[in-house]
Amino acid sequence: MRGTCVSLLAALLVLTAPAFAAGSGAARTAGEMLYQRGLLDGAPVRARRTDLGPVEGRAAACATCHRGSGLGTTEGVLFVPPVTGRALFSDGKDPLVVRVDRRLNAGVHIARGGLDLPAFSTILREGRRPDGSLLSAVMPRYELDPATVESLAAYLWTLSAEVAPGLQDGAINIATVLGPSMDPAGRRALRATLETYVAQRNAALSKRRHLDVSTMERRYAFPRQWRLAFWELEGRPETWPAQLIRYQQAQPVFALLSGGGGDWAPVEQFCNKAGIACWFPSVDATDAASRTPLALYFSAGSQLDARVIEAHLGSRAGTMRRVLVLHDSGTEPRAAVDLLRRRVLAPGAALRVLPADASQLDAALSEVGEDDLVVAWLSPASAARLARHRPPRAAFYWSTTGEADSGVWPEAWRAKGWRIDPLEREPVRAANLKRFAQWAAAAKLPLDAPRLQSEAWFAARAFETALSDALGNLHPRYLVERAQDMLSLHEAERVQQETESLMRGMKARRVPLPGLAAGSLALPDLDLLRRRHGTSIYPNLSLGPGQQVAAKGAYVVPLGAPDDAAADWIVPDESPNP
Repeated sequence: MRGTCVSLLAALLVLTAPAFAAGSGAARTAGEMLYQRGLLDGAPVRARRTDLGPVEGRAAACATCHRGSGLGTTEGVLFVPPVTGRALFSDGKDPLVVRVDRRLNAGVHIARGGLDLPAFSTILREGRRPDGSLLSAVMPRYELDPATVESLAAYLWTLSAEVAPGLQDGAINIATVLGPSMDPAGRRALRATLETYVAQRNAALSKRRHLDVSTMERRYAFPRQWRLAFWELEGRPETWPAQLIRYQQAQPVFALLSGGGGDWAPVEQFCNKAGIACWFPSVDATDAASRTPLALYFSAGSQLDARVIEAHLGSRAGTMRRVLVLHDSGTEPRAAVDLLRRRVLAPGAALRVLPADASQLDAALSEVGEDDLVVAWLSPASAARLARHRPPRAAFYWSTTGEADSGVWPEAWRAKGWRIDPLEREPVRAANLKRFAQWAAAAKLPLDAPRLQSEAWFAARAFETALSDALGNLHPRYLVERAQDMLSLHEAERVQQETESLMRGMKARRVPLPGLAAGSLALPDLDLLRRRHGTSIYPNLSLGPGQQVAAKGAYVVPLGAPDDAAADWIVPDESPNP
């Protein structure tokens, strides 16, 4: 029934569209270029802000503040309203409702439309509303001719107007992609975790809807059941797009939730073309140069490692005469190698890339000198095999592709070695994952792949929260934007809620933290809780407008140090590469 209602709403919006909404395709394209990129006739648009003076190009693009979806956001204490056609020009019979950031206001914003083209032009040119009041000083004032104003209005009428795929019969269809390189145990554990989460959520929604759905979501949206499918891919990555298209044609989905197993670039490109969100898979982020706006990731993986190495080297970065990169067979970290080549290696110097099982490995290790560098992206199993070889004289960095165990390295390797660890360190990690461990224990869910399962659980919780914050505006781009706006805030709130629940006496039901008796609330317990910054296996997950990777830093730990030894926490410079 709900799917029918959504279709009828879309049809109604078409029937009630103003005359300018029927503008030509060329006009809407011109409006899109102005809105999304700040381009007018191929050149940067120019405007002025009363607080900063002239702005142009991307800084003057509407999407810079109103976001790519057109559904608005908040910036500090400033609320940026929605500017879609429905928000600005509708007849008001079906107002657009968006969530206002709870740090500013616990309510919502209701956009009832009602503008015509002359009023819209006055807003753009003079920053003045129909009632004569002025807009904020941060709103640019544009010099636009009537034809350009009409082109922009025609594009805005199409913005976030289409019904997203995967919304059917009052439910949201989601899928989890399982690539062929995922090991069988991890595949089973990931499936079991997501199936359990979705089953529990749907059951709670059916039985206790008034308790499990926020008041605003009940009032302004329609609580939906989740329908979860697993899309299993086969063969080489170049064959995946066709497989993904077949899955989507058979049963359209709104988002890809979690997943993993192989090169994710084809999956992300599919999401972009299909217009669906790619939501926190358990893989490294794709190369920043080819990333699309509908994808969110936990970590940049080897690319983050390369930037951390650069920062840790300090003044030595850019002076290395020889760099040797070792990797697991079939998993060469090409983007990270490119970063090392451009930011660590001296101009004209040599960088060599080898799989760790290469026959020429011993010769390559013997060639690097004391002032050179060896970087190994290896699983613990591969690292154990590499440790049988004579260690290099060069400084050595190891980044594991799984959970780290420095014990695989003999003393000779540890002397100059460092481990790059993007995960939170113990015992804070166990405290962060306390609620997840409680949930898994209550569900009798074996933790056969703890990192993978905790990532899937976190992704599902964040997805549920973003859906609730989106209210009825279920558009994939807006969903990603809501995650960018709320992830840090919600993480802080969850840490506070979990800590308060312990302090109120939830002793018997919690999983004991390392070194503490079950049910203990001794001072070390509370001190440990105060050191938490999140509820995931990663430290300090956060997103900002336009950001797609939530983990911003990594620890650099001496390879021979014990697990509780001091470590350098490095958040590398995010400035554009030279």
